[in-house]
Amino acid sequence: MKMKAWFLKLEAGVLLIAVIFAYFNHYEYSWGWFLIGILIPDISAVGFLVNERVGNFVYDLGHTLLLAGPLLALAVMQNSVILGMISLIWLSHIFMDRLFGYDLRG
Repeated sequence: MKMKAWFLKLEAGVLLIAVIFAYFNHYEYSWGWFLIGILIPDISAVGFLVNERVGNFVYDLGHTLLLAGPLLALAVMQNSVILGMISLIWLSHIFMDRLFGYDLRG
């Protein structure tokens, strides 16, 4: 494994642990919602039913920090429990995928 790939996976693992820690210990959200929500971003793969170009775009949209990160910031600013839960689960999914070597497709 190349050094860069190793560091990126390590980074994703550290961020995954941090997000999961925040989800369960700081905010004390439920395991049930976490387990239900952790795979929801993979629904973005339905774009591949149209064609590869659309599939890559929609998949990347569901797996980018450009949406999940600002959602977390909004949740904190608005003190929104539901947005906080959604954003932390979403970020967990993204970091889990990156830890296992799945990156953006486009």
